[in-house]
Amino acid sequence: MPAPHRHDNKFGVFHVTFKANKYLHMKTNKKAIVLAVASGILLGVFVIQPITVSLHAFDSHVQGESWFSYLMDSYGQVLSFTDMKGTLLAMFYGVMAALFVMMITTKRRKKTE
Repeated sequence: MPAPHRHDNKFGVFHVTFKANKYLHMKTNKKAIVLAVASGILLGVFVIQPITVSLHAFDSHVQGESWFSYLMDSYGQVLSFTDMKGTLLAMFYGVMAALFVMMITTKRRKKTE
């Protein structure tokens, strides 16, 4: 954190200001943000949700069947959008993961500059 600067005025009252952080003036790349959000939604809904639903179903109903049949059933459920709560949660977690990865890569890029 930058050191504060003390400013006195003619009435004897002072206020403290801080120099602006260099990241506050960083340009926002809107295209990268939209791409990260869209990829997070697609990854969350079409990859993560079906795999987690199928693994949960396979774990709770093991009767000698293969996991692949549960995976195909969960893809059918995802594509028909019957589980809206699960779909919305998958979208939320996908977007959060994409934005987190974008934040980490931005910090690494700024460190190397």
